[in-house]
Amino acid sequence: MNLQTKALYNLLRLNYVSDPSLPCEKWQVEDLRSVSMELLFKRLAKIGIELSSERMHRFADECDFPEELTELLLPDQEDLKQHDEAYLMIFELWRRLFPERQTLSIFCDELDYQISFFEAGELESDEPIQDALANLDEILSEANAVRRIVLVLDQLSDPHNVGAILRTAAAFNVTAVVVQDRHAPPQSGALAKAASGALDLIPYVEVVNIARALDDLAKRGFWRIALAGDGDMPLSEVAPPGDVALVLGSEGDGIRRLVREHCESVAFIPIESAMESLNVSNAAAIALYEMRRS
Repeated sequence: MNLQTKALYNLLRLNYVSDPSLPCEKWQVEDLRSVSMELLFKRLAKIGIELSSERMHRFADECDFPEELTELLLPDQEDLKQHDEAYLMIFELWRRLFPERQTLSIFCDELDYQISFFEAGELESDEPIQDALANLDEILSEANAVRRIVLVLDQLSDPHNVGAILRTAAAFNVTAVVVQDRHAPPQSGALAKAASGALDLIPYVEVVNIARALDDLAKRGFWRIALAGDGDMPLSEVAPPGDVALVLGSEGDGIRRLVREHCESVAFIPIESAMESLNVSNAAAIALYEMRRS
């Protein structure tokens, strides 16, 4: 199951609050935080999932996050509607029963919730949002004991290339892949097919502004490297031992000037002069191998 599923339903609910005419079902936009645990267990029972607090604790010993528990309870569920409806309830029960078990999806859910309150004018300050963000580094460091690598794709729109990059990212334990929402291929169809399941393994983060996202990564200790054919030094010579944000540009236009200016280094992969450049997905594979090797 994709770790971003809950975030997508949060976005749908927020859009529905702004525009109740949106076509959706009640379960897709209901705020389950206002539903009692007893009622959540009863609703799950109605769709064939018998759970209780005690059983949740037993099952949780075998799982690290609510998405994994959902797959454990519904291994062969072909009804996607029923699957997602059950997942949202299991997620909410996990959030309440295991507050000490922080996961990336739980963190994002809490941040979405605080942002919705702030935008509605129900928070006097953004302090709760800042407190939630302060936990991100801890969550990421727990998830990855080795060097964290974030791939940043600047206006890559070909779903086959992005899918191949996601597969490589999963193979080399990349923390996340960041794309710009207006220029990224949709997470379905050709992209999902080319990714061969990697979308379920790698957080695929859509942002409005790539340059701003790079600044945020820098604040979290990432060294930003733009990969370009006209780079200053080989990638092997500029990669530091710590966390890295590696920026890849589109095959046509490459990395935009403003995005390059938000990187500490511009590096290249040494290749024979007879070949002008590499396919971007091949370049990503070589670069990630170098990152893990060094």
